[in-house]
Amino acid sequence: MTAFNFGADVRRAFPRLAGTLLTLTASFLVTQPAHADLDGSAIPAANFDLSHWKLTIPVNAVGSTAGVAAEISGGALIGPPGYSSQWFHSRSDGGMVFWAPVNGATTSGSSYPRSELRELIDPNNGGVNWTSAGNSVLDVSCKVNVVPSSTGKVVVGQIHGYNLPPLVKLRYQYSTSSKTGRIDALINVNASSTITASYPLATGIALNQGFYYRIAVSKGVLSMSVNGATATALKIDPSWQNAGFYFKAGTYVQANGTSATDGGMVTLYRLAATHPDNALALTTGGVTAAVAGQAYRQPLTAAGGIGTLVWKLISGQLPTGLALNPTDGTISGTPAASTVNGNTHAFTVQAADPLNDSAARTYKMVIAAAP
Repeated sequence: MTAFNFGADVRRAFPRLAGTLLTLTASFLVTQPAHADLDGSAIPAANFDLSHWKLTIPVNAVGSTAGVAAEISGGALIGPPGYSSQWFHSRSDGGMVFWAPVNGATTSGSSYPRSELRELIDPNNGGVNWTSAGNSVLDVSCKVNVVPSSTGKVVVGQIHGYNLPPLVKLRYQYSTSSKTGRIDALINVNASSTITASYPLATGIALNQGFYYRIAVSKGVLSMSVNGATATALKIDPSWQNAGFYFKAGTYVQANGTSATDGGMVTLYRLAATHPDNALALTTGGVTAAVAGQAYRQPLTAAGGIGTLVWKLISGQLPTGLALNPTDGTISGTPAASTVNGNTHAFTVQAADPLNDSAARTYKMVIAAAP
């Protein structure tokens, strides 16, 4: 991967950050685009593992857009019965929809509304977070559906500091002239500053056009990419060394106003936040094809980690008739005839050890008709 090339004006504005850019070799596998099998009639928690997330919505505790934004806990997201609302629900194709109007309630320290997930390493303690010394990856496939009319800007993903500013925000900005949008990474220069440097990651992405992004931290280095392009990488400023971090994903509308119908909407089709420390990695590169009506067995393997691994789906569902064994990572069963539809089935599997180290991989499966 190549280092970002600062212009002279950025060097003058951010001399300390400019000196930290590195040329690095990729340390994580870049996930190829794939929409998971998703159920449009189910709540989001049925399609995505939300056990380590909580949700901020653009209304207060009594449902008003005035005041402080309310939070939905991970337990409430999952249920039963689970959480779904106009701010957060499943689209007909099963995508996880985040909607926030410009007149929505806001969080402390921000004048902008959001419908946004916040990662929780410990579902019961927001103070337990990860640091820049380890390995952490957020892999998201999504579409920006609606942007606020006044600015055209929504933030679709973040690495946020605990009781500190964001380290990075991924911002989509729509242009009415080109009818497309660009994605920039906005980096805080240091942990005590709100001054940002902007890194261009992608252009030419229209509304309702799918794209995927990856933001990762590996041993003090931040890397960011969109659609598998060469990652922009830089060494994290030492002022962040003792900071705790967490991922955020959804829609954080970069505008405010009085309208309840103007705002930002983002739909997620893959959400995978992992922390592959202790060399934990899924080593099965792909899964074999299956035949409807015939018994199927596909072991998944992993390397690294400490202790016994737990396996689970974190985005998407397996084709009907198949199941993932949580103790040994084997996919088995008999695919139903309805799974033969000419499409590739995609799903994201995670393996995690007792220390909360985790790794994920997206697999694609073809199911053929019985001969």
